[in-house]
Amino acid sequence: MKIINHGTWQIYYPVHQTRTDALFNIMYSKRDKDGVDWYDYLKAKGKFMDGSVKMTCYRDHEGDWVVGAANRDPTMLFPGSGQIILEITDYIGEDPQDHFGRKIYDPDANVFKDGKF
Repeated sequence: MKIINHGTWQIYYPVHQTRTDALFNIMYSKRDKDGVDWYDYLKAKGKFMDGSVKMTCYRDHEGDWVVGAANRDPTMLFPGSGQIILEITDYIGEDPQDHFGRKIYDPDANVFKDGKF
């Protein structure tokens, strides 16, 4: 399974409203390693492969990475503070949320394990 890690993201509040099309209560997220805004990342070409599965992962109380949302459409995701965005480029199943939701991601081995839930 080919897994791409798109980094850890944090919620932030821009000093100036930079999006004229944004609602007043919009949330913003940026990637830790380079500060790129999530919405700009979504718009940039070549960041995600067409048809791949994209997902958010959060840390549970034991420190494990748990898959939250999993979807082929990255606009259906939003990385909250401390979450990572993963992409699986070769998944051929029908329902990525049903398959990956609540699984544990092990970044050291770069694999998914059954969840504890």
